Amino acid sequence: MIDKLINDIKGLVKNFRKAYQFLKDVKKIYEDEFKGNDGIVMLPKEGRYLIVGDLHGDFNSLTLILEQVDLKNFIDSGGKVIFLGDYIDRGPMQPHVILTVFMLKTLYPESIITLRGNHEPPKWLMPYPHDFPDVLKMVYGATEGTVLYSSFFEIFQKMPYAALIRENALLVHGGPPTVNIEKSKDLITYINVVKSPYSKKILEEILWNDPIEADVIAYPSPRGAGFLFGRRTTRLALNILKVNMIIRAHEPVDGIRFSHNGRVVTVFSMKGYYFNRYGAYIDLNTGDPLWLSKFESMVHYY
Repeated sequence: MIDKLINDIKGLVKNFRKAYQFLKDVKKIYEDEFKGNDGIVMLPKEGRYLIVGDLHGDFNSLTLILEQVDLKNFIDSGGKVIFLGDYIDRGPMQPHVILTVFMLKTLYPESIITLRGNHEPPKWLMPYPHDFPDVLKMVYGATEGTVLYSSFFEIFQKMPYAALIRENALLVHGGPPTVNIEKSKDLITYINVVKSPYSKKILEEILWNDPIEADVIAYPSPRGAGFLFGRRTTRLALNILKVNMIIRAHEPVDGIRFSHNGRVVTVFSMKGYYFNRYGAYIDLNTGDPLWLSKFESMVHYY
């Protein structure tokens, strides 16, 4: 299955017309989903979840993960895959990675969740570097690459920004937002970008925040966007959302890092670019009542 998928992706990378039509179909899937969930994917309390962090054009790590978990059997047995964003920029095979993720979404729309990262940006908060537009121009030519980037950008605006495994975990790219956290009482008032008067700030923080060990709400972030959220924010967020853990990506680490007494987990799946020795993914089984105590055994390094 993976070999066929790779061949299909290579065909899209080489053919502008096929890629353009494919992205039109992908956009429709995301638009329909966003209308139904406001960009927040609600998932069953008990289930098996494959969780993948930043990839940034690392096609080798992506295909390795899909092969190691035996993707088709994983999904056929009821498993779901949650990508935490940042598919593009920096790495050597950016079109291959993002097109593979979108291809999986078209094949298994109910089983593949593709969260948005800060490198799938809103127009008002572009990351740096953001070399994906230039990569597309090199692959497809200046005019056609520009057209394709516009198609990708439209899809980014409709990608989900959060997933919630009921009673268990919040999954986002950056971290829980700090804006209005002390007044929020539920999911909608806290993280719903569509319904909140703080929509831009909430989205910015979800895409850009990083944890810090201080027992505070937040400190300014050296990134220039988002905040460094402290242990107090984590406690409040877990209480509001009635979950046990926050799983996020965004920071280059050696595969996995635990913060805030193990309640915040960072997973990074791109290997080597940031001189990190390992990439990692999580094969999470929340159907096991002892999953929290067994969490480290569900982490896979490569």
